[in-house]
Amino acid sequence: MKYRITDKQKILEKSDKNLNTYQAQLFWVETLEKYPHKICVQASGKGIEVLNNYNIGDEFEMELNIASREYNEKIYHTITLKNIS
Repeated sequence: MKYRITDKQKILEKSDKNLNTYQAQLFWVETLEKYPHKICVQASGKGIEVLNNYNIGDEFEMELNIASREYNEKIYHTITLKNIS
């Protein structure tokens, strides 16, 4: 599926439970379909470096990892960048 970048958020520094720090960046993409959808995707590690080569409005294809979990009777979704081309 093809996407277009519509917005980039700043790079965030995060720490996990073991106090290891890592960077993550959120960006918004829009599907290029008859009825487009906007998706917020999280990139980390090399994904940030690759993402910095793209500008707002650029079109590309990407693979995503989608995970869902329940917490306090609410469902949360995480969409992370796996590969971009």
